[in-house]
Amino acid sequence: MSTLPTEIVDHIFSFLDVLSHSEYNDLKACAEAHPFLLKSAERYLFSDIRLHSEPFTNGRAFNCSQFSDVLRNKPHVANYVYALGLDLGAHGLDWNLKDMLFIMSKLPRPKTIEIKADPFLRWSTLSKPFCEAFMNCLGLPSITKVSIVQTIDFPMITFGQCKGLVELSLDGIFDFSSSISTEPHPRLKSLSIYHWSCMFPNIITWANALNLRRLDVCVPTNDSNLARLSDLFQVCSAITDLELDFQDKCTFSHSLIVLVFTPVFSRPYTLSPL
Repeated sequence: MSTLPTEIVDHIFSFLDVLSHSEYNDLKACAEAHPFLLKSAERYLFSDIRLHSEPFTNGRAFNCSQFSDVLRNKPHVANYVYALGLDLGAHGLDWNLKDMLFIMSKLPRPKTIEIKADPFLRWSTLSKPFCEAFMNCLGLPSITKVSIVQTIDFPMITFGQCKGLVELSLDGIFDFSSSISTEPHPRLKSLSIYHWSCMFPNIITWANALNLRRLDVCVPTNDSNLARLSDLFQVCSAITDLELDFQDKCTFSHSLIVLVFTPVFSRPYTLSPL
């Protein structure tokens, strides 16, 4: 067993999906089977972590206090966390704030971070120490992908500090009040917007920084801003992957689609009804 190259073990473990509960348990069994397998298995076991307020461990989902205990007992595990998801409960932070701050302070190089509220929550209702810790995580040079889901009034100016950010997903109502065109913005390659009406035309203030290759937008078919999509397309002329999700089962006008797309694109694109 000890003579088996670590590269082969890592390659085998790479086929086990840490997001699958059953395959996560398979990885965990490998980690417990032999000390030689432990380090390789841990790199995958802790690569994608989601923190819940629920008092149980289910695959990659941890209670905040449980995962803080893991980091205290095994500090090296923090180096393996490349994706961190924070699921907020109905009342915001239903977990121990001290543990949450400890976790975020110990992650040296996460690449992906997601915050999701259920139901929608205002950013201003969350505690100041948590907001500051989250902003500090966003500012890490390792961050390349961010997802903000079901959040109201999250300040868009925050993304100006995300120098390595290339992929951004937004679902909510965002605060553009402090974000102006002269401020730094990330050089995005992928942008997903769910609530188009709440984002347009403010997202155009990022025009000079957008370097999009992929754009995914959910558009209400009765929105007067639909025809103005061409403004965004003119700015983001490098797009090669476009997905438009039309609400209301895509009862749109074909003449409108011609108006939007004909002057802008010379390559084929896909319209995807919900």
